[in-house]
Amino acid sequence: EIKSQRQSKLIEQQKGKIKQDHPDYPTLVVLEAFAAHLAKNPKTVITLLEELLLQVQYSGLPSQEPRTKQIRFLVGALGSYEIWRNLLYLLLGQAYYETGETEKAIYYLSGVPVTSKFGALANIENVWANFKLDRSADAEKIIQELGRGAAQLNPRLRDELNLQRAYLAVEKRQPEEAKNLALAVKFKSSERLFAIQQKVLAQSSFDLF
Repeated sequence: EIKSQRQSKLIEQQKGKIKQDHPDYPTLVVLEAFAAHLAKNPKTVITLLEELLLQVQYSGLPSQEPRTKQIRFLVGALGSYEIWRNLLYLLLGQAYYETGETEKAIYYLSGVPVTSKFGALANIENVWANFKLDRSADAEKIIQELGRGAAQLNPRLRDELNLQRAYLAVEKRQPEEAKNLALAVKFKSSERLFAIQQKVLAQSSFDLF
């Protein structure tokens, strides 16, 4: 947490040195929001990124620097930097989920393309958001999509996907499958996922007997 605070302070100092229409400004805001995310401060994430989205939108037209004669893009709200825009959507989706605004969470998480570096994580988060709103059918569609690329997921996300499959199996009254899927994964570093795993195991055992 101390490290995150230091990073946030450094980013804020850098941000204060440049104007809002500078092409690096939106990137610094997203980095500041990421530091707030690491510090578990979702309200700050929302404040930073919503303000960024309300700024002048990217026009798509190049502008020429009079001194350097180099062509650059007016990024406004990250229109020309896809990776930063996708990170912005992911961070906003996570922040809204953590603050209980699940509809907004789904809206932003759904905006991250599957092909993005953040696509798999956004979809994993989107599944939980849909489960939270009792939208099992929507959650299942995303799980199936994730399953088609499961071999490319890192081990942690693959385990989380299997836990989501177990959760879905409980919803579909398939306790044996739910139990087997839940027992196959281990969550040592996530209290939240461990709690969900125990809930799935308890419910599947209850349904079996």
